[in-house]
Amino acid sequence: MEWLYWAIFSSTVEEGKEFVPEVEEILAELEQRDGSKLIPGHNPNIKSIRVTLDPVCATHRPLIWYLVSIPLSDRENWSASYDSPGSSLVL
Repeated sequence: MEWLYWAIFSSTVEEGKEFVPEVEEILAELEQRDGSKLIPGHNPNIKSIRVTLDPVCATHRPLIWYLVSIPLSDRENWSASYDSPGSSLVL
């Protein structure tokens, strides 16, 4: 339900009380198309990912991090590209 409120109404379940009739109609249509019945209830251990509502945790990394980590993570391709005679690394 959380994901449905976010995807269609850009809202949370708590904020979108006025959308309840539409959500119920959408769920009924999905059940009809799928030929199955959704089990009512809510599992508090499962959290939907709503990219426009949930906070984004970003980490700043200095340029040196990428200069060191990229060659180490892709050693075979890095070696083949830059260790051959006559090749040079241009940054």
